[in-house]
Amino acid sequence: MVRNTILILLLLLPTLSVRAQEKIKGDRNVTIVETEVNSFKKIALYEKFDIVLIEGTQASVEIETDENLHDVIEFSVIDSVLSFKTNAKIVSSKKMEIKVRYTKDLQEIELKDDAEISALTSLDIDNFFLKTYDNSRAYLNIKSSDFKFIGNGKSKSRLNIESSMTNLELNDNTHMEALLVTDSTKVSSYMRSKAVVEGSSKNLELNAISSSEFMGKNFTVNTCQLTIEDSCDATLNVTDQISINATGNSDVFLYGTGKITMERFTDSASLQKKEF
Repeated sequence: MVRNTILILLLLLPTLSVRAQEKIKGDRNVTIVETEVNSFKKIALYEKFDIVLIEGTQASVEIETDENLHDVIEFSVIDSVLSFKTNAKIVSSKKMEIKVRYTKDLQEIELKDDAEISALTSLDIDNFFLKTYDNSRAYLNIKSSDFKFIGNGKSKSRLNIESSMTNLELNDNTHMEALLVTDSTKVSSYMRSKAVVEGSSKNLELNAISSSEFMGKNFTVNTCQLTIEDSCDATLNVTDQISINATGNSDVFLYGTGKITMERFTDSASLQKKEF
C-alpha cells in the first residue's frame, strides 16, 4: 500500500510542476468585474498585488484587467480575512487595477512579498493595525484612536496619521516616512531601519537599537523618553523635557529648548545641541 502511494505521488510530480510554472499573457481586451463579498476585518496580501481602498457600505472587489486574466485572480473572505492569490503567473497585461471597498469592520492590513496598498481617502478606523513585510509598500492616510504599525524586511511606508495613541515598530531595513499628529507616540526601531517623521506629539517614547535611524527634526514633541544603543542616530525636536539613556556609539542631535536629563550616558555616545 505504501509503495503504491509513493508511485502515485511520483507520477503526479511532473503534472504539479507544470502547473506551478504555468504562465499567461493578457488578451488586451480590458473589462471590469465587481464582486460583492462578505464584510471583512482584515486584508491579507501575500503576492504582488496593487490594491486601492475605497470606503463603502457594502464590501466588494472590483477588478479592471484583461478579460482572460479575471479567472487567474482569486479572492475570498474566510474567517473575516480578505485574501488574494493567482493560480498562474501573469506575464503581461494591458491593465491591472484592483479596488477593494471596505466597511467599518476593517481593523487590520497585512502586506507581504511585493504587495502594495493605497487609498483614495483617509481610513477612519478606531483601532487599526498595519503590518508590512518583505518588499511591500503602504501609502495611507489614517485617522484612528489607537494606531499600531509593524514594519519588517525592506518594506516602505508613507503614512499620514492622526491618532490619540500611535505605536510604531520598525525592524530590519524597513523605511518609513510619516506625518503624525498624535497625543502619545511610541517608536521602537531596530536593525538598520529608518524613520523620517514630521508633525507633532505631546509625548514621545523612542527606543533605538542596532544601527537604526530616527529623523525627527520637524517632529515637535513636548516631552521625550529616549533610549538609544549601539550605532544608532536620533534627531529630535523637544520643547519641554527630554530624558536620555544613551550607550554604545549612538549619536543624538537635539533641537528645541527642552530641559535635558541624563539618565545614562556611557561609551562613545554623543549629544549635539542643534539650532534651526
